[in-house]
Amino acid sequence: MLYVSDQPNNALLVVDLSTQAVADKIDLGESPEGGASPPTASWSATAVEISNSVALIRRDDQARLANIKVEGKNPEHAVFSPDGKWIFVSAEEATQVDIIDVAQRKQVANVPVGRRPRGIGFLPDSSKATSRASWTAPCS
Repeated sequence: MLYVSDQPNNALLVVDLSTQAVADKIDLGESPEGGASPPTASWSATAVEISNSVALIRRDDQARLANIKVEGKNPEHAVFSPDGKWIFVSAEEATQVDIIDVAQRKQVANVPVGRRPRGIGFLPDSSKATSRASWTAPCS
């Protein structure tokens, strides 16, 4: 399956790659943005701008597990750490990256990075995150 944000229709589309057709449509609220699905986990996450939150979706039945509020206004990217324990969230109107503990289903920290962070990436061992804004944050 492939998960695609459908911003004009406020949904997450679930595309069955074997049939190349939309298999499901999940309502996420107004203005869903970027998201991710870690390969070793059974959920996906999508940033939802207007509600300043990240929607956590269970992949096997497309149920919304949580709508996790974040501090950054208008979140645009929700990226899992390689170990799947954290979701790092960048926002259009923020100067920090918000960090969500997936097990707790809540924001537990943020890292000041400067205006409008973009391009979150991780070292393969999950020890640090970085972006084009040249910040690094420990992931423990």
